[in-house]
Amino acid sequence: MAFNAIEKRKTTSGETRYKCRVRVKFNGKIIHNESKTFSKKPSIRKKESIGSVAAA
Repeated sequence: MAFNAIEKRKTTSGETRYKCRVRVKFNGKIIHNESKTFSKKPSIRKKESIGSVAAA
């Protein structure tokens, strides 16, 4: 089973960044953990590089 979360963060310069995390569990154990930071929230949904892990 795959889980994802989007976290809104502020950088020290005041910019807003979005961190997307994906975790894949099998039999209650995390078998894969991946994260990537984006400057725009819509970019997260367009990028399938992280989402492809969850689909596998």
